[in-house]
Amino acid sequence: MRNKDIQIRHNKVKENVVFCSECGAQLDEFWQTPESKDPALTKARSEWCKKQGRFTGEMCSKHFISNPDAVLPPLDDAEDEQ
Repeated sequence: MRNKDIQIRHNKVKENVVFCSECGAQLDEFWQTPESKDPALTKARSEWCKKQGRFTGEMCSKHFISNPDAVLPPLDDAEDEQ
């Protein structure tokens, strides 16, 4: 496979990011932290990340983990079916 083909595939994957995971390794054990029990705190954190330009995707992974009532953003396939 050529490098150009790999780059095109990589770009397509980046375009379809639903959950922001810029936190990286911090997500591994996030569910064990006190912050994970407070959806308001994770919502504020995701807003801060957006202002800083560190946010990618449509929803913060930490906010999704901490909020059991979080509504998932629609997937492209679901939009096509409607």
